[in-house]
Amino acid sequence: MKLDGEKTCGVTGVLAVDAGLRMGLAYFGVDGRLTWYRSQHAANRSVLRRVAHTVLGELPEGVVFAIEGGGPPAEVWLAEARRRRIRTMQLPAEQWRADLLLPREQRTGAGAKKVAVRSSSVARDLRDRG
Repeated sequence: MKLDGEKTCGVTGVLAVDAGLRMGLAYFGVDGRLTWYRSQHAANRSVLRRVAHTVLGELPEGVVFAIEGGGPPAEVWLAEARRRRIRTMQLPAEQWRADLLLPREQRTGAGAKKVAVRSSSVARDLRDRG
C-alpha cells in the first residue's frame, strides 16, 4: 500500500476475504481506500471453488490477496491464488482481534465481528466526510 509517497513495490491493491462458505470480500486500492465490498454465500465447496476462480481471475496484476481464517474454505482460496501466482497473506482472526480490539470486545467471535463492523462503518463515515 502506498503511504506518504512510499514506493508500492508493484502492489496495485489488496483483496481481503473473510474465509468461509459465507464470506466477506473487500478490495482496497493502492491508496488504501476501499474500492468495493460485498458478501457472498457459497452453498458448498464446489461453488466456493468457482467463486474463488472467478473473483481472483478478475483481479488486476499486482494485487495482494489477504485472507482471514483457515481450514478448507481458506485452502480453496489459497490454492487458486497460488495457481494464479497471486501474492498472498493469511491472518488468523485472533491476531487482528488482539491488535485492534479491547479484551472485552474479543470474548466471542460474534461480538468481535460486531465491533469490527461498527468500527469500519465509523471509519468509512469519517473518510467520506473529510
